[in-house]
Amino acid sequence: MTTLGESRRALIAGVEQTAMVGRYVAYVILVPLVFAGRIESSLLEISLVTAVVLAHNLFVHYVLATGRIGWFCTRLNLAAHLVDGVVALLVTGSTESPAFVVFILIVVGCSAYSRRKRDILIVTLLCVVVYGAAAIAMQLAHGAAPRPGTVAAEIIAISLAGWIVGRVADLLGRIELGYTAQARALASSESMLRTVLDSAADPILVYDENEFITEANQAACAALGREADQIIGKRLRAFLFDDGTLADKLALVRSRGEGVSEETFLGAEGEERQVELHVRSFLRDNQRLFVAVVRDVTARRALHEAERQAARKLDRLNAELNQVNALKVSFHAAMAQRMRSPLTALLGYLDMLLDEELGETTPGQRRALQTCRRCALRILKHMDDTLRADSAHVGAGVPASEAQEASPADAATRQD
Repeated sequence: MTTLGESRRALIAGVEQTAMVGRYVAYVILVPLVFAGRIESSLLEISLVTAVVLAHNLFVHYVLATGRIGWFCTRLNLAAHLVDGVVALLVTGSTESPAFVVFILIVVGCSAYSRRKRDILIVTLLCVVVYGAAAIAMQLAHGAAPRPGTVAAEIIAISLAGWIVGRVADLLGRIELGYTAQARALASSESMLRTVLDSAADPILVYDENEFITEANQAACAALGREADQIIGKRLRAFLFDDGTLADKLALVRSRGEGVSEETFLGAEGEERQVELHVRSFLRDNQRLFVAVVRDVTARRALHEAERQAARKLDRLNAELNQVNALKVSFHAAMAQRMRSPLTALLGYLDMLLDEELGETTPGQRRALQTCRRCALRILKHMDDTLRADSAHVGAGVPASEAQEASPADAATRQD
């Protein structure tokens, strides 16, 4: 972007180049006219013109070649232009020629060097003084009486040109001040925007309607593994994996002005990263642009996949555990059913022996029989507790028949 200072330097260089060419052309035209007798001039005057033109033009060539454009804004350069005007008056016949136009051109050209009204008025005053003094001196040198009316009219023309140029320069200066303030505000806002973009944690890309990237923050450079100059100017789709639907997705975003989609970003080494692309359009300088905020979802998707695999493994383990529990319950139920009948018969015979239905028993025998009866009842109680625990963990209830068969054992235990 060209700055105001660069534009001013280019304008000054253009004015000086134009003046230099004009001096060359005027010299080439003037010398043949002098030798042809169309213009009365002496060899001294021609030599003076040659020296002035060559000196001034060599100065301009040197400044342009070295790039020291600031030298054109010095008092030395202004004095050189005034000398050019005086020499033009000397050669072309003072007030009888339109050489005073050179001073008007000096005043007009001054607006390229300064936008201050005061500077232009000072230059105008210098031109009026130099022209008036030179015109009168030339008239006296040629032995002719000065023509105050002609000189006054030309001085008025120079002054009027200076006043007009001063007003125009003042107006242009105000406009330039406004543009300078706007440019500074724009530069400040762009700097702030750049700071905000670079401080954002998520990668941010800005691209135009042709998908060419115009801005990329530091997070985007880090995510893509490239420098900013390797990203800006490239098409957005160059960094996205195209599964055949990418063009349709981008076209849909252009038509709607916004969109969200999951894409695969391609890094500098070809690595792939799953991202969520949030795109929204905006206008800047009458140009439609799109800002894309990139959120890396690779870790999130990996976490979701790990959670899904863990859930599947947990379901499988739960199913196996339920199967083991079911086998355990079946085993316990089968063992209880097989052991309950012998234990019930054993308890029946023990009760008959304790009731002396099969004969009289001694005290020692009775104590032994009671011990056996308590052990049998304890076995039945353990079996019932195991079945109740299995029912609580697995959710399978104990059959009613088994519960009814277990009840006499509990009763017998209570009676004992």
